[in-house]
Amino acid sequence: MHNLNNLKTILKAPPELQQLHLNASSLKALPDFAFFFMLIFFGIFTLFFFYKWYKNFKNARDIEDTPKAKIRSAAQGYVEIEGKQKYAGNKPIIAPLSLLPCTWYRYTIDQGAKDKWYRLEQGESSQNFMVFDDTGECVINPIGAQITCAYKESWYGFNRYPKGKPRNIIWRLICYLGNYRYTEWRMEENSYLYVAGNFSTTTDATTHEALNTLSKQGLNKKSPFIISSLDQKKLIRSYKFASVFYLCSYILLLFIIGWMLVGRYY
Repeated sequence: MHNLNNLKTILKAPPELQQLHLNASSLKALPDFAFFFMLIFFGIFTLFFFYKWYKNFKNARDIEDTPKAKIRSAAQGYVEIEGKQKYAGNKPIIAPLSLLPCTWYRYTIDQGAKDKWYRLEQGESSQNFMVFDDTGECVINPIGAQITCAYKESWYGFNRYPKGKPRNIIWRLICYLGNYRYTEWRMEENSYLYVAGNFSTTTDATTHEALNTLSKQGLNKKSPFIISSLDQKKLIRSYKFASVFYLCSYILLLFIIGWMLVGRYY
């Protein structure tokens, strides 16, 4: 009689709920190794999404809570600085794909095969560059930074290493037939820069001049090292948007894991 009542309840339920019940019940038929593999798989992604949510949420809060400083009056330790970029020693960095001068770059090279793209190579610059405001200037060591770049460009070609970007729109359309895809992020001289990191001042032994440096060195794990060519408000908004996305993904996976456990054992 109890099973008959359950059957009547299922038959009276909307089609979507009936299908969900049947799909959940089918989990009982899975072999143990397959079920636990799926459970572990979703569990790993659940932890990953939780970590990404926490990291993006914390970055947004850290940027909001840390006051910005002028370079001349910046305290030693963790600070935020806004200014403009310039080359270190007046020597520009040359981006490897576009061959254009910049202060920093990141790039990827992909190859197309059978309607898919495969990553062949990627990298980013590690050379120092500088930030300056109306009170002074500071050397930026980008190694280990979370870098957000506002400028991104993609194009196609026939060789693994392009000799710059296509010269005009006609050549760009022709290169679109190539099976290599190039993507490059660049930051350029005199463009806006936001930096949050460890600020330190040393004295040059030869010139006796003060040298300001901002880097990851000396930071604890709770203080993020951030470099961004987005202004502060846009950067905070991007971190908050990412945190909401990862939080929703985390909750969805928790629901899936719960659904799997109910379908398997109840």
